[in-house]
Amino acid sequence: MLLACKSEDTPRKLSDVTTVTHMVLCDEVVPVELASAHYNRLKELCVEAERALVSTIGFQLDVSHPYHFLLNFLRTLRGSDRLARIAWSIVNDSLFTTLCLRYPPYQIAAACIHLAARMDGAEQQHTGQWNAVLDTPDKVLEAICHELASLYLVAYPPSEGEDGHAGGDLYDPLEVE
Repeated sequence: MLLACKSEDTPRKLSDVTTVTHMVLCDEVVPVELASAHYNRLKELCVEAERALVSTIGFQLDVSHPYHFLLNFLRTLRGSDRLARIAWSIVNDSLFTTLCLRYPPYQIAAACIHLAARMDGAEQQHTGQWNAVLDTPDKVLEAICHELASLYLVAYPPSEGEDGHAGGDLYDPLEVE
């Protein structure tokens, strides 16, 4: 958390991050005492973890977000306002994942548009032109879309139908032509 605050230019005091993290992880309402040995050990662990993380990622803290690419793709594709709103929301939700560490931002933006079109029922009318503009392999689109769709399936599990089976997967590559 401390490193995330620093990298996004929203610095927080080490004491605040340590106290809140302890409260969340230990499920306690009362914060840890700032003068205690336990608190000092938590601060040390936090700094050690930050040092290890920064070293592991090679001191690369500049994370590019997919918003710029999303807007450019939507302009080029002449996407509707509704599609833009859905895709923007999906990009926002993608920040709850590690996608930005594993894929370039333009591929995340492409997958968000693809998933938004699928959710909006508009994907069939755009397949040819969109593939050329989005310039992302189908396997990458599928992988990103599956991970994004899993966010929604956890938050909103499919309800059982009349036959007792759960509804279809939000993103099923077998349904894609």
